[in-house]
Amino acid sequence: MTGRGLDHILQVISSDRVSARTPVQVDYDIYAQAEAELGWYNGIYRFHAHRADSYDLATRVLRGIAAQFQPDDIAHAKVMLSSESNAVKISAVLRSITVDSVKGSRYSEGNVTMIVNARIVSSPEVLQTVVRNSVQKALEESSLSLEGFEDECFSPSRPDPTHRMT
Repeated sequence: MTGRGLDHILQVISSDRVSARTPVQVDYDIYAQAEAELGWYNGIYRFHAHRADSYDLATRVLRGIAAQFQPDDIAHAKVMLSSESNAVKISAVLRSITVDSVKGSRYSEGNVTMIVNARIVSSPEVLQTVVRNSVQKALEESSLSLEGFEDECFSPSRPDPTHRMT
């Protein structure tokens, strides 16, 4: 982003050097089995806020989700809030919640979009219900009303890579 080190990167790219590293071999049967355990949730929620604490709202959603699962079952869950005044992304892995990025104010104002993304050991149906309920409860506790949402929840199909380095 700053250009620092770019000359070195360009020299490596344009050189005749060859990497001694080999691609990691992936056992797609094991990979598929592990992924099949996960419910994948993606949702977009919309509401209007006079002034809503983004940190508090996102944390309430993540804690609501985490409370319904065993810590080891949470591969990750993320909430991103964006409004005219800010953007905040907060993540949960296991039971650890961290602030990943912040732009602008701590407070969401005006039209707000909340994106929720989760990969958790669960059936898609259970995961979808848990996330929807957690979002609704967090909004109610913050005196906010949901104006609309779209979501999807599924278990991924077996990966079938079309390009592999050899």
